[in-house]
Amino acid sequence: MQVVDADAPTTPSDENISEILEIIRPKPSPRPLIRIGGSGDGAYLLPDDLSGISACFSPGVANRKDFEDELAERFGIASHMCDFSSDASKLKTPLRSGMQTFLKKWLDVNGSDDAISLDAWVAQQEACAASDLLLQIDIEGAEYRNILGARESTLDRFRIIAIEIHGLRKIFDAQIVDSIFIPFFRKISRNFICVHSHPNNCCGEVFVTEPVTKQVVNLPAVLELTFLRRDRFPSTIGEGAKLANLIPPRLPHPLDVVNVPSKPPITLLESWLGVPRQVDSKVKILEERLDYLSDFAIPAQIENVLVCIEGIRNELSLRRRETSYPLASEGLINIASGKRFSLSRPFDKHRGTGIVEAKSPYFFHTANAPGQWITVDLEATCRLSYIRIKNRTDTRRDRARLLFYVTHNDKSINFSEGKLIEFDSSFLCAPDVDSVTDLFGASARYFTIYSPIKTAIHLSAIEIWGVANQSHVA
Repeated sequence: MQVVDADAPTTPSDENISEILEIIRPKPSPRPLIRIGGSGDGAYLLPDDLSGISACFSPGVANRKDFEDELAERFGIASHMCDFSSDASKLKTPLRSGMQTFLKKWLDVNGSDDAISLDAWVAQQEACAASDLLLQIDIEGAEYRNILGARESTLDRFRIIAIEIHGLRKIFDAQIVDSIFIPFFRKISRNFICVHSHPNNCCGEVFVTEPVTKQVVNLPAVLELTFLRRDRFPSTIGEGAKLANLIPPRLPHPLDVVNVPSKPPITLLESWLGVPRQVDSKVKILEERLDYLSDFAIPAQIENVLVCIEGIRNELSLRRRETSYPLASEGLINIASGKRFSLSRPFDKHRGTGIVEAKSPYFFHTANAPGQWITVDLEATCRLSYIRIKNRTDTRRDRARLLFYVTHNDKSINFSEGKLIEFDSSFLCAPDVDSVTDLFGASARYFTIYSPIKTAIHLSAIEIWGVANQSHVA
């Protein structure tokens, strides 16, 4: 006789799994996304559709309110905050008079003296039902009962909901899925559409096979979701109309931030999108991995990331091969020729400054160390079209595997603005192979090539094509 454990969790239905994944999968947005809340944990990406929102409700702020302060400074949006674990006197920045309120209560539906429901809180602070609101909610798992306990008329007042979802590891427990996840996500999706999904890398991930497509989808234990109310979309949404004028989701978005820098970043798989990932998202993935690996990993792991970079460069190169770059006869000149360069640190007895020229096997050589660079002074602000470089012509060409560029108008260099220099694998293997990177008409006096990893930079040629003086450009 088979013994069955009555308390053992059962597997959720395929239909419920598919429904949840579809709701949290980001859809094209009518507005571009902007980041609010700084550069660390607590920041969210929101649609740039904040005009006319009168107030934000933020339960679970702890002692920081960067998000709410930025809403006040940039958009004139008031904020109402609550958190029983904190106090107004503990906030890192003082409350802004007339713009921010703080309530020492939990957001909850249990009716206790130390709690307030979302319905009661909204009615207390923003009684005028004509105004749109914003909800930013991170309350460590209590989001489920509070959203489920709120009246739909209250939820419908929020134009945007930025919410951190917890406990998604329980996606395999049918009881949790049927009684909590399905009612919760259905209630939100009735009048809201997800426009961004961002994994919080604090607590790992699980992997789910999507029942219909059979694709594997990774599901972070903690997931940040941004929802936009349906009336902010074109009226044809939901009727099978073509979404030609909407902005496709990007995973990750270039403005995303890693919540816990000391832990490996989590990247939502391409199966979340159903289409190939955009190149800027691929570069963002590499930037996040390199930021982590440079501080916490071993060289062998960095090598794996470099292999991925070469794959992206190959993809970019294929796109560029059909591009015809104009030469001097069409008004562009090699502005860098004969200009002075300076190095972060020269190798051995090599010079730290010199003149840009084409020379084999190389015309400069930096030290072999992290963060090396060469800066070319174009002597005046110029309009830049593209850069062509040639690798060292004899040996050690692999040292150029991770190169970025920065354009700037004074001698200080903001390496966080670096953009990838494009080439395929032949650039690292064969001599006399060009790398051409579009500069998109950037305006700058100085041009810097750098590498964030430990390496030496040594090139045989640097050509920067453009118009020598920006004032000559119509």
